[in-house]
Amino acid sequence: MWLIRWLLVVPLAFGSVYAAVLLGMLLLRMSDFLCHALRLSDALCMVTWYPVAEIIVASVCGAFASLFAAILPALVAPSHKQAAAIAGTLVSLPIAVWILVVLAFPLFLPVLTSVLAALLAIRWVFRQYAGHRPTNVRQTAPLAGR
Repeated sequence: MWLIRWLLVVPLAFGSVYAAVLLGMLLLRMSDFLCHALRLSDALCMVTWYPVAEIIVASVCGAFASLFAAILPALVAPSHKQAAAIAGTLVSLPIAVWILVVLAFPLFLPVLTSVLAALLAIRWVFRQYAGHRPTNVRQTAPLAGR
């Protein structure tokens, strides 16, 4: 069971990014349906709120990707939960930024929300598991002065 939990750490980081991408595609598709219901256009959505909706969807999904990519590996890892949270963030954040670049979104707000969500998630993991020490680590030298 220990090995299976360690093997799930990296796929959970990747999976959280791709789940957030699928959620974003679904939300953009819903906004496309709403756009075409309001003003019928064959190719482009000419409603003034659509670019803002795209940026909001990209920001929220990027934040969810970073949040879950830090928290899920930390919850699954049998030990070294802080390192698993940092590794999950380091794996997922470049992928999320690359997806935003490929989709040609304005990058400032989505990347900012992704980074802030990742930092908040890592902070939560560090506070949640502050006193957690791996059980197989031994102290090699006694503390001086005690």
